[in-house]
Amino acid sequence: MRWVGNVYGAVTDADTGAPIAGAQVFLFQLPTAENPDRGATPLNNRSESDIDRAVPDRRGATDVRGEFLINGVPTPFPFRDYRIVIRALGYGPMIIEPARVLPGAVMALCVKGQLRRGEHRSSHIRGTDPTAPLMYRHETVRDGETVWPLEEDRQQTGPVTYTVFATREGLVGGTTANGHIIQARDRFVALPSRRALNVNDKTYDFLVELSCGNRVVRAPVWDIGPWNTRDDYWHPAEIREMWSDLPEGTPEAQAARQTGYNDGKDQYGRTVLNSAGIDLADGTFWDDLDLEDNSWVQVKFLWRPGVRLGDRIQTTASALNVRASPAGTVLGKQPTGARGRVVKGPQGASSGGSYYVWWQIQWDDGVALGWCAENFFEKAPVEPVVARLDIRMAGQFPELTVHYRAGTILGIEASSDLSPGGSWILLTNLPLSSAVQAWRDLNLPVGTMRRYYRARIEGF
Repeated sequence: MRWVGNVYGAVTDADTGAPIAGAQVFLFQLPTAENPDRGATPLNNRSESDIDRAVPDRRGATDVRGEFLINGVPTPFPFRDYRIVIRALGYGPMIIEPARVLPGAVMALCVKGQLRRGEHRSSHIRGTDPTAPLMYRHETVRDGETVWPLEEDRQQTGPVTYTVFATREGLVGGTTANGHIIQARDRFVALPSRRALNVNDKTYDFLVELSCGNRVVRAPVWDIGPWNTRDDYWHPAEIREMWSDLPEGTPEAQAARQTGYNDGKDQYGRTVLNSAGIDLADGTFWDDLDLEDNSWVQVKFLWRPGVRLGDRIQTTASALNVRASPAGTVLGKQPTGARGRVVKGPQGASSGGSYYVWWQIQWDDGVALGWCAENFFEKAPVEPVVARLDIRMAGQFPELTVHYRAGTILGIEASSDLSPGGSWILLTNLPLSSAVQAWRDLNLPVGTMRRYYRARIEGF
């Protein structure tokens, strides 16, 4: 996948604070350990004439308000370092390096350039200096006083769902990590890991369902952030890329903000200023959820069916690939509605540029056994399971049929009367955990008399 990021900001006169229109902003890629000969010469080995001769990787210019936006900046995951050069006619240039550009628009790099009129000597600023005029977009947001309790790992009955602090993305004209140009009132979300990013804005393998008040909306994942780029908090610990000691469903930023986890910092060592675990495009934020400010929202991760070992599942894809190993050789396909049981997993592996969670499924056809990506199946509706319950009554053994589903009694029907006059008891929605003890000494009404009968359960 081709990762891209954004650099934006404003250029002003250092003495008057007035915006400078027409200032030029250049980005020069710095050498990397993998490509030591690629990119701009480091600052301490560079002369002024080198800048004049160099060809920038990206460039932009300020408008009448002194503002600029450079989008589509190459940022191989998880970041790339650049030299930023800001120039304007009649001013001395400003040079900042290294400046780390992260993928996506949520964590776009904001630069506040201040130039001094008449100076011919450039001002050099280390990008790693805490006083450098650099800030990432999501660092400008602070959350409110409301603190949502950290989620506990729990069994999910459907797609995994957690309550997460949401912030607004904005940056119209910027580029998301997967290359989408952000439009006014756009509709998508960002999550702090590449492991749920759709490869482009034409694919919808990764969708979330957002709920706030009586508003519910679905949106694709097209960007990365906020705070972290390796925090797939919606995955179980054995798969989660970083912070696996946190409960599933807890964003690292939330734990850092609320409990001081990781010394209150993100993966890049910056102090976390808000609990954000998801970022929303303007249309999703304002129009769909009717939010006026950053808020806690319920997020359902629709590609994660919430299955565990032993669960029954059924396909949702028209032809689900069954593989010999996660992302391995295709052994065959299962049609829509095919059912099976989860026997092994989870494991994570990438296929076709996307990261998937894989489970080994024993399919009901009795032949197929293989690994499948969970994005394309769901928990199967549980068929009623029939058990027999005999109640000893004055030497008789009336037969009862017990219907239960997912550990809950749905009802008991009698095949014959339990007593003269047909009096019998109906149990519904009774958890099995309490039903077993209740049946050991079941008190049944028999006419005007009350007798105690012992119950025997079979078939569970």
